Amino acid sequence: MRLALMLASMVFEFSDSEVAELQQTPQQLSVRFAAGRVSEGGEGRWMPLLLICGQPGRVEMESGCLGRLAGGTVVLDGERRTALPVPLQSTASFALELEFASGARCRVQGRGLELRAPASRCSVDSYQC
Repeated sequence: MRLALMLASMVFEFSDSEVAELQQTPQQLSVRFAAGRVSEGGEGRWMPLLLICGQPGRVEMESGCLGRLAGGTVVLDGERRTALPVPLQSTASFALELEFASGARCRVQGRGLELRAPASRCSVDSYQC
């Protein structure tokens, strides 16, 4: 995982990213970012992203889990991260925690994590939701 992050051309950072929607089914929890903070080649930009948390064994979601993130972490392959490569596809166990600017928190534990950008890879302005 460490090598994948270093080789990725785009790196997503949780902090200041904007969550437009959280959708839960028994098979997955999807986090749709209206404006995900992404760095590419030293340049920062905002773009829509989709984070899919597979096989959620445990989900704790407080009311108010929408809007700007104050921060977030994911433990994947035993390593704690505040940033992820884009794209990412992992079958490993994970623990995700999102903290919203409103103070609300979302915690998810499961197996299988995927982060992807739309095919167009278009940039957006921050605060789109």
